[in-house]
Amino acid sequence: VLAWWLWQRQRPSSAGAAAPAPAIPPEVVAFEELDALAAFAETDPKRFYFELSAVLRRYIESRYGFPAAEMTTEELLPRLDRLPLEPELAAPLKAFCREADPIKFAGAAAAMERRLKDLAFARDFIRRTTPEQPPAEQKPTEPSSRKPELSLSKTG
Repeated sequence: VLAWWLWQRQRPSSAGAAAPAPAIPPEVVAFEELDALAAFAETDPKRFYFELSAVLRRYIESRYGFPAAEMTTEELLPRLDRLPLEPELAAPLKAFCREADPIKFAGAAAAMERRLKDLAFARDFIRRTTPEQPPAEQKPTEPSSRKPELSLSKTG
């Protein structure tokens, strides 16, 4: 009896359990990360492209349900061909992935104008691949009051 009583006391109560927080849509997270990334676009191009690539890969992973953030560029490119993307989005996304690698891994030059263009492409890609929601349930797709978190990881 004592063992049962101790077990009951340590077990979390379902009556007092809080409902899980609603998941934050991947586009909201991505827009917030892009906002934070824009703040250091003028600094190190290598760091900028590591982060921009990571934001896009995490978004693709969340939106389409495969581990894009863990894949190399060579692994990712064939998977992009199987996504339901318009050709005018798929081609520049693949070009971005290919062109970012020399900047990320070999320190190739990237002018500020190019960084801003690639940042704008990332925003446009996310906007255009965000599923439309019925007006009554529509959620904001632009940044909210959440603080953006950058991982500063060196993902693909």
